Amino acid sequence: MIKQLNIENFQSHKDTSLDFVDGVNVIIGASDCGKSAIIRALKLLAWNRPSGNEIRSTWGGKTSVEVFTDNAHVARIKDKEELYILGDQHFKAFRTDVPKEIQDALNLTEINLQQQLDAPFLLSTSSGQVAQHFNSIAKLDQIDTGLFNINKAIRELEGQNKYKQIDLDNKKEELVKYEHIEKLEAEIEVLEQMQNQLHSFQNSKQVIDSKIYDYKQADSFIRQHKVLLADEDRVNNLLALIEKKNKLIEAQKNLKRSIRELYSIKENIKQDQEYIQDEPLVNNLLTLYKNIKPLNEAFTSLFKLIKRINYI
Repeated sequence: MIKQLNIENFQSHKDTSLDFVDGVNVIIGASDCGKSAIIRALKLLAWNRPSGNEIRSTWGGKTSVEVFTDNAHVARIKDKEELYILGDQHFKAFRTDVPKEIQDALNLTEINLQQQLDAPFLLSTSSGQVAQHFNSIAKLDQIDTGLFNINKAIRELEGQNKYKQIDLDNKKEELVKYEHIEKLEAEIEVLEQMQNQLHSFQNSKQVIDSKIYDYKQADSFIRQHKVLLADEDRVNNLLALIEKKNKLIEAQKNLKRSIRELYSIKENIKQDQEYIQDEPLVNNLLTLYKNIKPLNEAFTSLFKLIKRINYI
């Protein structure tokens, strides 16, 4: 139920607010004071008609029709954009289309909105129109449409089932041709096992071939070196002689080193002997040096005495 209606800049209504109560609400007033405009405003809100701008007031600004129901707040705005508002949701308004959310929130039909000069409801219509109206109220037209769609779907399913049954029979006949497949599957399984064994044997053969190759290589190496093994004693004697030769060469080097050291010692002894021969002469020189020191001291004292005498 509509609790409140607000109209702004719609025909003669600049800013109108109407509150409704439960039961019958009567709007009275002088002719041409805007009673019919209220119905038109509700039609704009419920059916988005009329779609032009003739209903907009000359005062300017946006034109809006707003209602508050028991469960919703719905508004129709005509401004730079054509909008419907449902709570916090906004919808574009196109031509005479009304968003389904708005229709469900208002739940208004042409029965709910009649103008002053409209014919009495159902009294001036034919029996067929009356029956059609009550059928639409009872949703009989939708039931008929639903039954028609259900029967149509049933016929389609029956036709599909018939074709599926025929296709199933054909498939069964084809399956007869493949009854030997189970036997083939068992034979294939046996063949797969044999193939796995063959792969295992091939791997073992590769290992054996590798061992045989290694054995042949070792045997060839032994045969090639048998000649050397026959001369082992002579080779060992030769190695012993080479080792003995190396030791003699090392001893020779040590002997030469000792001879050089001996010559060096003899040379040092010779030089020392020359020093020993000159020892008396050196001793005399040292004695003379010791005697020169007192003479120098006496000469110094004499020189000082002569200087003093000359000074006197």
